[in-house]
Amino acid sequence: MAHRVVLIPGDGTGPELTEATRRVLEATGVEFDWEVQEAGTDVMDRYGGNPLPPAVLDAVREAGVALKGPITTPVGGGFRSVNVALRKALDLFAQVRPCKTYPGVRSRYEDVDLVIGTRFADPGVVSRTPFVKRLVLRSAAALSRRSRRLGLTDAHNGLRVFNKTVADQLNLSMSGMSHADEFISLALENHWRVTEEPVEILYTEYSMSKGQPLLNGVNIIFDGWLRGRMSR
Repeated sequence: MAHRVVLIPGDGTGPELTEATRRVLEATGVEFDWEVQEAGTDVMDRYGGNPLPPAVLDAVREAGVALKGPITTPVGGGFRSVNVALRKALDLFAQVRPCKTYPGVRSRYEDVDLVIGTRFADPGVVSRTPFVKRLVLRSAAALSRRSRRLGLTDAHNGLRVFNKTVADQLNLSMSGMSHADEFISLALENHWRVTEEPVEILYTEYSMSKGQPLLNGVNIIFDGWLRGRMSR
């Protein structure tokens, strides 16, 4: 049975890149049913200046998966970018970006399996994290036995970079933001080599709406306790 995938070629270099990607995917032997949808600056005039026609969003919602090429962000006109519009309209959360290191090429970290972002590692940087949120998060990290053992100062900021060792062993079972705490548990259980990387998070109305309410931390604690009981 063919897998239905919405294909959004985009504009500029988009069509060329998505065509090459399509050929690579089809070379795996998996059958795809490509549904081509147009978006970008090339179709704006036909849709009242909108580079992301409603039909594109409807198709992605129905198919559940899409392959999108690069799309130019219009200058002016009050439209920020198609990427931002897609994230907001489809309530997307994670950005997964594969990368590769090469022997002999210097990288920021060596002998590390998992890099976790932290808002609190550099005392010389003034964090933009709201005071109450900062207080609760730092206290939670200090009180967590697992975070202390790994030397973590912030486990719930969203940035995680990991290698194939982690990818092969990663088996998340918790839903919502509880997976962040589970990630730390798995790091300990599997003896992954962990380090932190300072990050700065810009808190906007949109980003805060995607975040975790502080009161919902009770649910995370309960989920963690339940996972521990079920794994025994």
